[in-house]
Amino acid sequence: MRCNLRLAAVAVSFALAATAPAAVAGELVGQTWRSTQCQKPNPPSIDRTDAQTLNDSIMRYNAYVAQVELYNNCLKAEAERDMQIILQGFDAAQAAAIREVETTRPRGTEAR
Repeated sequence: MRCNLRLAAVAVSFALAATAPAAVAGELVGQTWRSTQCQKPNPPSIDRTDAQTLNDSIMRYNAYVAQVELYNNCLKAEAERDMQIILQGFDAAQAAAIREVETTRPRGTEAR
């Protein structure tokens, strides 16, 4: 019975997470989570024609590395928000299932 309650709670929490607004949560497609808020930067082209173009390429690369760090921080923050939403949905579904068990228990069968 407890396993069924947990499975139901997990299913409800995923349903709640899937219906959350895109501005609040990433999306789960199959077994893959994807961000709906973070824009992955594109790597720069590297030009080794001469010293100046190589230096310019290195500057673009360094800027790209900084953008990737911002992207990773964005991913982490979004994933943490999503995990909170899922946990809240799970807790709510579990509490509702337990309340239902308690309210449908036949009289006289309460624990003493």
